[in-house]
Amino acid sequence: EPFYLDISGKADIGAIEHPNFRSGAAALRLDLQNISDDMKALDGTASFTAGPGRFSELYALAEKHKAAKVALYPLIVLQKTSKLVKTLRLPDFNNIDFQTLEGDYSFAKGLMKINKSSLVSGVADVSSGGTINLPAEKLDMKINTTLKEGSGIRMSAPVGMLVKGTFSEPSVKADMASIAEQPAVKKALQKLAPGADKLLKNLFKNK
Repeated sequence: EPFYLDISGKADIGAIEHPNFRSGAAALRLDLQNISDDMKALDGTASFTAGPGRFSELYALAEKHKAAKVALYPLIVLQKTSKLVKTLRLPDFNNIDFQTLEGDYSFAKGLMKINKSSLVSGVADVSSGGTINLPAEKLDMKINTTLKEGSGIRMSAPVGMLVKGTFSEPSVKADMASIAEQPAVKKALQKLAPGADKLLKNLFKNK
């Protein structure tokens, strides 16, 4: 029979030091029921804030600590998928200094809903939403990235990635509607044909 554990509480931590993750002040809030190795019955909520700090190769940390993998899941997915959409010219999220990290999740029978996941750094601001089926490691996410001066490219609007598939074999494509919203793209489209940007955006919304 699987072993189930409930945990509830909060903790304010002065600092975190780990070879793959270091951070200044961090705060953690948990109200979880039916924690088990297979995560099939997990219910409840969890949230955290941390920063400033640095993380690198988070999947190495996640392989050893399942709780860390769940908490950092959106960031680990970002690290894996940002390399797959080369046309977006995203920075290397495997090694990055950050100002703040935030996560707010709810769980129902092993389905993790990402209410909020945000990364603020000198190279990019990233926000994620969607769901992750923890037992099957199945992804249904959207990741929005706004590049900043530290990346060599500055954006005034985010570009999105739509992530499906599984954690081991993610399927990623650029959210073309978000690309059509980029000021430079909109300006170019307006020169070609007035109103073309709105038409293009509506076409992608309907797909």
